[in-house]
Amino acid sequence: MAIPVAGPFVSAALLLDRSQDCGGTALGCGFLGAVTAFAATSLVVDGLAQVAGATLLIVGLASKREVVVLDATSLRLSPLSLPHGAGIGLSGRF
Repeated sequence: MAIPVAGPFVSAALLLDRSQDCGGTALGCGFLGAVTAFAATSLVVDGLAQVAGATLLIVGLASKREVVVLDATSLRLSPLSLPHGAGIGLSGRF
């Protein structure tokens, strides 16, 4: 998992490779196999999220388009009092 983007996929492959001793599938090991399958699925989802993040980073850095940035002082975070409770209000001016 020390390798960004590729790490989760490598870890999932190694995890599933070790589980092949249980009859060909991770679920052949009972509860431990179910945990292994869940861990492998979680690693693949993590890897997909890292691929999406890396892609967005590369596209953002390569983009030459100018973007309007919202002034941070135009947003206000304040406590909110309601008849049946309380909360936090976020208001802004554009």
